[in-house]
Amino acid sequence: MLRLPTNVLWTATGNNLVFRGDLSSRALLCRINSGLERPESRSFKISHLDDFLRNNLRQLVAAALTILRAYHVAGRPRQKVPPWGGFNDWSALIREPIVLLGMADPCKTREIVLADDPEREESLAVLVSLHEAFGDREFTVKLIVDRCGTDGTLRSSILSVAVGRQQRLEIDSRRLGRWCRNRRDQVLGGLRLYLVGKTSGVACWRVGEVPSGGHRGFSGHFGVVGEASEGVNRPPGRGNDVRHGGNDPHDPHEHQRTPDDHSDDEVVV
Repeated sequence: MLRLPTNVLWTATGNNLVFRGDLSSRALLCRINSGLERPESRSFKISHLDDFLRNNLRQLVAAALTILRAYHVAGRPRQKVPPWGGFNDWSALIREPIVLLGMADPCKTREIVLADDPEREESLAVLVSLHEAFGDREFTVKLIVDRCGTDGTLRSSILSVAVGRQQRLEIDSRRLGRWCRNRRDQVLGGLRLYLVGKTSGVACWRVGEVPSGGHRGFSGHFGVVGEASEGVNRPPGRGNDVRHGGNDPHDPHEHQRTPDDHSDDEVVV
């Protein structure tokens, strides 16, 4: 088993790149869009970019460092940008100086990355279908499979995440069970999949709407002044018992960030 540091910058180029799963929350997109039918026929003010960069490397590095120093001398004024968890240092030292200059926030391209994540789209479709099919009622994997026999919309979404390995038109209940365990407590589109307990060793699930107006804490709820906070961390219809999906002070999944504001802006170079 190898143990390697992950403080590495990976870069990739391609046409219409798609990031899947956890990778989408760690990616920034720099999109080149000429708006031309034949972009290969363009002409540029700098005709030989490679030579220009080599010949002007010192000046370019000095200009970049000047931006960073100006931000430092100004007292590192905080900019009103949404946080990017896990990349706080980069955001404070690189991203915010760029925004201070009046340039576009490079993290706005993250909305495009997240929106194009096929795994997120599939999971959201399943949660929406389950909520429409069962409402606030509890269900098991077997009940889901049985309901798919009469609910075409639910069946279609479930097949996208739990299709059979041998019979491609059949639902694999084991894969569906693993999907539920892997998506437990994940918030998508204002919905959350709760594990509410077990009956005769069989897991019982529920899809509930996530309250808005504050941040979930490890043992409570932080909201605006005057906001009712009683029961906000409980799945619908249940008490505050840890076994039934209530607040577990040792469960890191109980802490959720509110989603960033959506924006159609993108960085074009």
